[in-house]
Amino acid sequence: MKLSDLLQDDWVVAPLEAASVEEALVPILRRALPEADGGEQWATDFAEALASGGAGEIVRINDEVVVAVGSLESLEGVTLGIGVAESRFEAMADGSADPGHARVIFLVLSPKRPAGARQQLVPPIGRALRDPGRTETLIAAGVAGDVGAIRGVLDVEFRPRLFVEDALVPVQYR
Repeated sequence: MKLSDLLQDDWVVAPLEAASVEEALVPILRRALPEADGGEQWATDFAEALASGGAGEIVRINDEVVVAVGSLESLEGVTLGIGVAESRFEAMADGSADPGHARVIFLVLSPKRPAGARQQLVPPIGRALRDPGRTETLIAAGVAGDVGAIRGVLDVEFRPRLFVEDALVPVQYR
């Protein structure tokens, strides 16, 4: 199965205007479950819980991309959403005390515990974006209509178990 198979076209928000991870997650969450009880308040509360680590976690892929992984029981399977911002937003990731920045956020939601989705999907997303050109292609997809370009970037197979290449980052010698 490919990452692009999990991407929900209506969960793509571009251009995204946000100053923080919480603000970046809200419009994607609104699209994910527009009929959810509480509507916008639910999206805001869940985004805050994800960003703070209470309902999942934020993982940094590279200087421009973070992944929010969470659990939502009402889903039928693992789903993927993306937000692409015109300017950088503050992104606290990996439990770091220092805020970093990002321009792209992936939202991975699973009906089961988020740790399983993190182990299955974060490494392939990292592999897909290991090439800086792919990250630039993703950032250049500045409108939601560019879903085709985004799907091309995510044309990476993911496997239920991890391989060595998923855990290691290639060293670049100078």
